[in-house]
Amino acid sequence: MNTSKKKEHWKKFLNKKRKIKKNAKSKEESIEAVVQEYEKFSKVNTSTLSSFTDMPLSKATLEGLADSGYEQPTEIQAASLPFSLTGSDLVGAAKTGSGKTLALVIPLLECLWREKWSSEYGLGALVISPTRELALQTFNTLNSVGRHHKFSCALLIGGTDVEFERKRLGSVNILICTPGRLLQHMDENEQLNCDSLLMLIIDEADRILDMGFKKQINAIISNLPTTRQTLLFSATQTKDVNELSRVCSPNAVFVSVHENSKMITPEKLKQWYMICEEQDKINTTWSFIVNNKKQKTLIFVSSCKQARFLTEAFCHLRPGISLMGLWGTMNQKKRIDVFEKFEKRSSAVLIATDVASRGLDFTNLDWVIQMDCPATIEDYIHRVGRTARMGNSGQAVMILTPNQEEEMLKLCAIKNIPLEKQIVDQSLMVDIRSNLRSVIAEFTELKEFAQGSIVAYLRSLWTMSNKKLFNVETVNAAELADSYGLVSVPRIRFLNRKGIQLEGMKKEKNEDVEEKSGQKEKEKKKGKSIKGETESKEDEIKSIMNRFAEAAEKVEKDTDLFTVKKSDIFDVKSNGNEEVEEEEVKIGEGGVVENAARKREKIVTKTQIAKKIIRKNININTRVVFDSDQEENGEKEENAEELENAENEQQTSTFDIEKAKRELKNTDKEARKRMRDLRARKRAEKLEKKKKNKQEEELDLGEGEESGSEPDLSWLPDPDEVRQRYAEQSDEGEEGDESNEEMEPEEQKMPKEKKKELRKRKKTSSTNSDDFEEQKPVKTSKKRRHELSEHEEIALRLLGDD
Repeated sequence: MNTSKKKEHWKKFLNKKRKIKKNAKSKEESIEAVVQEYEKFSKVNTSTLSSFTDMPLSKATLEGLADSGYEQPTEIQAASLPFSLTGSDLVGAAKTGSGKTLALVIPLLECLWREKWSSEYGLGALVISPTRELALQTFNTLNSVGRHHKFSCALLIGGTDVEFERKRLGSVNILICTPGRLLQHMDENEQLNCDSLLMLIIDEADRILDMGFKKQINAIISNLPTTRQTLLFSATQTKDVNELSRVCSPNAVFVSVHENSKMITPEKLKQWYMICEEQDKINTTWSFIVNNKKQKTLIFVSSCKQARFLTEAFCHLRPGISLMGLWGTMNQKKRIDVFEKFEKRSSAVLIATDVASRGLDFTNLDWVIQMDCPATIEDYIHRVGRTARMGNSGQAVMILTPNQEEEMLKLCAIKNIPLEKQIVDQSLMVDIRSNLRSVIAEFTELKEFAQGSIVAYLRSLWTMSNKKLFNVETVNAAELADSYGLVSVPRIRFLNRKGIQLEGMKKEKNEDVEEKSGQKEKEKKKGKSIKGETESKEDEIKSIMNRFAEAAEKVEKDTDLFTVKKSDIFDVKSNGNEEVEEEEVKIGEGGVVENAARKREKIVTKTQIAKKIIRKNININTRVVFDSDQEENGEKEENAEELENAENEQQTSTFDIEKAKRELKNTDKEARKRMRDLRARKRAEKLEKKKKNKQEEELDLGEGEESGSEPDLSWLPDPDEVRQRYAEQSDEGEEGDESNEEMEPEEQKMPKEKKKELRKRKKTSSTNSDDFEEQKPVKTSKKRRHELSEHEEIALRLLGDD
């Protein structure tokens, strides 16, 4: 390289270094300038803030907000940012649809920007959401606002590939996740390190801090550093010190924007309720869908099985509008597809559980229908909050039964929720019970879905804490099953165990279970000994065997061909007496049938009984249990549930599952070893065959060279004869006479006639062979040289003739 080129190269390198230093200095100066403005910003009246440019934010964040279409801050954003930007812990509460997601995204980006965070530092911020859909929505918002920053962000939710996520978490700066999947990675993934965490954000904190996620949150917080900033956001925030002390510092700031407002729900939301019986809910919901085909509607039910059945059944009935379902047990990929499709549609129906009630922002949602009453008033607020978001208008309807009306109105009045009663127009109602029956008959799997949805709905009513609002005993099971298109009521075992009997449920089996359970409890209380019970059972068996033997003897000894006998084998009529009555049908003279009853006494010995038992292959000393009622009536009625439980107990007592698992594992290991050995043998055989073939080929090709012997050239022609023949032909062509110089001395001495004969013989021999038919002399000229055959050329090369 020339000296001039070297100088230019060094100049470019130094200029780059100077630019990097200048940029670093400018960034440091900008960070210091922004941090200095925080003190002024904390004293500013938040109501005067009309734009995000009035806030001390980085250029990258301001550009991301402008590109995403965010210009003016909402009330919760303006009230919470002065505290969250300065690093203090915050507990924020605001109405649904007020912009809480952006209020947690902005301080997250600014915190990492101030600390000059990079991929080398690892995890810097953690966002926990209760549902997968809410986590996905937060992830999308963070990507759009933080597009000009250079931070890496990951989404951890259930239903995804754990191995794919495990390898990439070591260099992630921001993590948005659900509690279950985060805890799984904390327990199993070594690359996930939270020691340098700066900020913890919990969205919908009231749901995550309740009893449902208590164990998971405690385990997660134990893995996080104590020196961190914590932000909690929700529409219905808790102020319980015991709950907040787990995650927040004691100096946390409480920000509640709409605490003093008259309504806890959005102002532009119109709310109604209608009274409907349990068996009319499906008809009412279907009628609403058919009459509002151009609207975007979200329907809430109480269980996943209900959502699945109604989605499948309504789709088969074809309401004339796109209908989808969203529930917790659905596949993750399908859940995301349904969420995105419903978001893009202008008119559609989504039947969902409370999975869709928290934080999800559906654009242009017109109606929220609550087919089942919500469990708490907080759940009601979150459900209706899916519509009328960000200042838009919306409508919500809640379907209540007559028993729920009074209690629900009291709860709504406590929270200042305005509800108006709406009367159902009967002219618009459509009865689809017969249609559901035909659909269930055509698609058999829908019958199982319908039965499961009824059981799940009744179970949800039974497990609710507010028994004034949810009372299972007021439900008519027969009419409810009929509304789902079922002919009979499915078995509801948890109610049978509790002794609850609904209208339309069968009573026979339940009464038997109660009587038998009562008898067992009485026997336990009396304290009967096991010996006495076994002795009484043995006596019963002996008496039964005696009666059976007597009846068998009588049947064998009475050999009248024209007698049809009906013997009382189990002695039901005689009640254990020695005399046995038999009815005989005799055919008398003239074909007249005569009936006669006779009594006969018979003494049976023990030897005869033993012979009969051996002949009949009767197993003795077996335990037979009869109830007192069954002994009197002579009938044996079995309860299906008790039999199933007894069989299960016998199986568990006699069959060791763990031992069977170990045996299966051992057999599986042995089978795998055998397969490996077989594969290894086959590979070794193939390799040996290949080696043998190669050795044989090498021996065939280079046998002479390897063994030290000369190659076999017997197949080649005599080179002297070839030279002589072509020399003679050349002499004849050029001179017309024979050349005595190239002849052998013996041929030169021969007379001319003999020489001619000898030449003729050579010509004939050459013409007869195909190998020398077109060959020409070697030493005459170059034109003829290339016409030699392959064998001749090889011979000449071996002899060293060029």
